Amino acid sequence: MVKGLIAIVGAVVVLAFPDFLGRLIFVLVGLAALAVGVIDIKTWWNTRRYFDLLIGLVLVAVGLSVLFGGSTVHRRLDYVVAGIIAFRSILLMLRARWAFKADGHDPFWAVASALIGLATAAALIFIPETLLHLVVVGIALSWVLGAVIVLLNELGEDEDEDTPYDVVGVIRQKSMPANLRRQVSNAIFDGWDSREGTLQFTALMSFATAIATFGVVADSTAVVIGAMLIAPLMSPIMALSASILMGLPKRALLSGWRVGLGVAIGVGGSFFMALISPQFVPLTSNSQVLSRVSPTMLDMLIALAAGAAGGYAMTHPKVGNSLPGVAIAVALAPPLAVVGVSLEGGEVAFALGAFLLFLTNLVGIVVASGITYILSGYSPWNRLERSGEQGRKSVVLVVLAVILVAFPLAIIGDDILDDVTASSDAEAAVDSWLGDGTEFSVPQIQISGSDVDVVIVGPGEPPDPNDLATELAEALERDVVVELRVIPETTHTVDADFGDPFRSP
Repeated sequence: MVKGLIAIVGAVVVLAFPDFLGRLIFVLVGLAALAVGVIDIKTWWNTRRYFDLLIGLVLVAVGLSVLFGGSTVHRRLDYVVAGIIAFRSILLMLRARWAFKADGHDPFWAVASALIGLATAAALIFIPETLLHLVVVGIALSWVLGAVIVLLNELGEDEDEDTPYDVVGVIRQKSMPANLRRQVSNAIFDGWDSREGTLQFTALMSFATAIATFGVVADSTAVVIGAMLIAPLMSPIMALSASILMGLPKRALLSGWRVGLGVAIGVGGSFFMALISPQFVPLTSNSQVLSRVSPTMLDMLIALAAGAAGGYAMTHPKVGNSLPGVAIAVALAPPLAVVGVSLEGGEVAFALGAFLLFLTNLVGIVVASGITYILSGYSPWNRLERSGEQGRKSVVLVVLAVILVAFPLAIIGDDILDDVTASSDAEAAVDSWLGDGTEFSVPQIQISGSDVDVVIVGPGEPPDPNDLATELAEALERDVVVELRVIPETTHTVDADFGDPFRSP
């Protein structure tokens, strides 16, 4: 028990202070490389094998670079690792292609591994400190997983037996009673094989699209929430997850087709309705649009939580009335409406961002509800194992979908964090330049790459602009081109006599 709690506390500390752990990891790696390099050089001294000398000098150089090279060397290390992973991934794909041509060998696993590798390499290149974050998160997750298994094993220990229950074995064997499983299946797949069910789905999705579109155009949160409640997309997505886990290809295709139908209605319907409806609020200042075009990993976490809640509600019929709350939390229809409205308005970037949000919700619900189905025993893990190769392929495809969606989310989140940090640093630099007791106000600071536009308003002459450029370059840690606009402010005080209103002119 104590070991498990210590591991959980350690994982929390690791996630709370990732930068500190990252620096510690780099120090340890640098020291290890330096030590091994010195040992190799000493070996060369005894053996006179120049290969040992070469390896030793390289390791010493790597160790010194990691210890004293700073962030630039760490970034280059990301590029080196990314290049190695990308080369290996491409080689895997080529080998899979040759093997398929030679003897018809199934290339699925090699291609899946290569795609995961390429996604990792891309993350290392485009997202700074990805290697560091992967190591930190990997350490934290391993500690949490180990702690959970230890705690559950100890909590499930039988006092009459010396050996605790195997929690992994319990999960594998857990199975829902047959009558409850039939009840849950009816709730998930009810009416799916009928024409009436398809018509009802189409009608509800059309109504939800209309409400969501008008709510987005009018920038009305209340109206958009109404569309969330009406949209029927949650059900086919939950059914898609169950079909994949239970090895039901026909139902998986049917539920996937319904999800596709919902997407087509959402995007196409919102595009058409945006054409005929008046534009009350410009897209670039519409809060309903702007809040859905820059999804981050936080949106993935929300989708995972909502999917888990939806799966729990579906497998526990007594709490099924919580599904409307899940529908509001995950918001499936509004992003599709934003896609259509943005396309109609010519904002392609907005449309791509909103569609990424929908994909994030889709993948998050499928993954989290699937895990809930397994833990509840509705779709036992041993049944997935019995499905063989096809079941494992389905799981890998879901993992690939998570990785491919998480990659742009991480990039967007990193860009947003950089923008917020840069804006905060620039504001502090401008305040420092103006000094205490200044009469100038700063209504605007805009940063675009190396260009920084600063607007100040106030009386008199401002401090030296060259000092401002120096302050901003140091704060942003890059070369900058500063455009300073000074708006003079003057104050006039004038006295006027009201006079006698009854006095004749």
